Amino acid sequence: IAENPETCFALLIGVDEYETLGKLEYASSDAKALRDALLDIGFCRENIALCVSDGPRQTLPTKKNIDSAIDEILDAAAKAGKKSTIFIAFAGHGFEMADGDAAFCPQDAAVKWENKRQTVIRDTVVVINDLTARLREHPAKFKILLVDACRELADARGGNDELEGFQGNIN
Repeated sequence: IAENPETCFALLIGVDEYETLGKLEYASSDAKALRDALLDIGFCRENIALCVSDGPRQTLPTKKNIDSAIDEILDAAAKAGKKSTIFIAFAGHGFEMADGDAAFCPQDAAVKWENKRQTVIRDTVVVINDLTARLREHPAKFKILLVDACRELADARGGNDELEGFQGNIN
């Protein structure tokens, strides 16, 4: 149970509809279910941002909206002080980029072919290592990052080689 709900902040992202990638079935409903669970343990509704495919246009899970929501939650938690909690969760498609970094795909992620493999353009995705670096530097006491996404490469023949999901520690 959240000890001080005013210092608990969450950003929940669920992407079912993509411009260039396959449709998913449950990412948005997973984000909404997680919101309901956080409300049940004491998070304040006004401190939970939800970016889902079936949400209002201004909060759709586009790269621009996700980046803005991340900035807003980190700023709000910083203003709340060192005892704040940050909870960020992603549900949707993911890729391993050419340099090996894990990436979460917003609904408008751009896909390209490189060395006979399908990959995403870096500035159109959320790079997980970049986000974890920001979280490590943040003064919040508790930081939770949950990524429910595949991490795959697709070859030119159209087959998929799934890789292990991202596992990391943001201490």
